[in-house]
Amino acid sequence: MARRTDRIETVVRERPVPAFVCVTVLITWGIWWPVAFGLVKARPIEKIGGFAPTIVGLVLTAVLTGEQGLRDLGTRLVDWRAGLGWYLLVLAFSPMLLLLAVGGYRSPGGSLALSIPDPPILVIGFVYVLVTSVAGEEVGWRDQIEWGDPPPV
Repeated sequence: MARRTDRIETVVRERPVPAFVCVTVLITWGIWWPVAFGLVKARPIEKIGGFAPTIVGLVLTAVLTGEQGLRDLGTRLVDWRAGLGWYLLVLAFSPMLLLLAVGGYRSPGGSLALSIPDPPILVIGFVYVLVTSVAGEEVGWRDQIEWGDPPPV
């Protein structure tokens, strides 16, 4: 068994990005396919599948670079790579796009029964989506893919 483990570790060290993608896809779809076919209830197992990229990313970071690599990863997660204006634009883009779509639909005379929840509910919904979906993928896909060489142009 030690020989097989050594071989797997060698492959992961030599090709971390393909290893990350393969393991992530296997875990994610291994969880989501049974949900899609109704073999298991969707909640909470579906959320576990959403966190597979982060879990695999953290495990691979720990295996390949140790404690220092995990510290570096934490530093990169809180490092602002762009100016504040870009972050504000990203946060405002979806609501602006929604308003543009609704306005475009209503301008030729279309009617739309739209009820907008109170601002606190919107904030709670935004935080819920951020924590339960975006956070589950960010550490994995963004950080792990940066390990590899840039794709050929």
